[in-house]
Amino acid sequence: MAIDDKIGDAKKFIQPIRSKEQFRRLYLDSLIRSPELRGYFFDGDKRKDDDRTKYLYSELARMLDDAYEEYGKESFENKGFFRRFFGRPLRAVGSALAAASHYLLNVYYSPEAYAVTILPALGLMGVADVIEGLSYLYHNHEGYDLLQVPKLVLESLLEKGLAVIPGYITTLPELVAGSTKFDRAVARKILYRAKNEFIKKFGEYKEPEKQYSLEKIIIPRKPEELRKAA
Repeated sequence: MAIDDKIGDAKKFIQPIRSKEQFRRLYLDSLIRSPELRGYFFDGDKRKDDDRTKYLYSELARMLDDAYEEYGKESFENKGFFRRFFGRPLRAVGSALAAASHYLLNVYYSPEAYAVTILPALGLMGVADVIEGLSYLYHNHEGYDLLQVPKLVLESLLEKGLAVIPGYITTLPELVAGSTKFDRAVARKILYRAKNEFIKKFGEYKEPEKQYSLEKIIIPRKPEELRKAA
């Protein structure tokens, strides 16, 4: 994977989605590289550039935009009053308080001060998850969305678990990716819908059958013919 691809993947964990254009920039390239669609757009590691591929690319981009409008616009562009003005600020304060608790433990060697500060920090971050989780479910409550809830809960628990481990950098996952996990859940749904729509229209990709020339096919000789030739 090229360094640009790695940077693009990191942005999905850092940047909250605010527009259709931003969503397309972050996710369309990874969509064409998915195992189900890669064969349409790549020949090995080389990107195809013929007219057919360009048409398929434009169709996939259109389907991605349509899925965004149907499933993501409200979630991404209308975060909601509580999520915007309470969720993110509470998470930021909680992460800062967790970092302060690690400072007290690592610099002043005070487990008591660490315990007193880390518990409120976890509480604030937990409340932020509840606020943003309810906002997510308000805008996304189909079967596919409900199936993602266990994954979101697991991510939340992992973030809190890392924040408890002594060390300032352990609060970064919560601060950086705590809110965007809900955006990524919506993004998975959009990509799932766009991919299915593409496959429904163009079918699953199949490798072209290799053509063999009859002149190049070598028919093994019979043993008696080999003895005569010798």
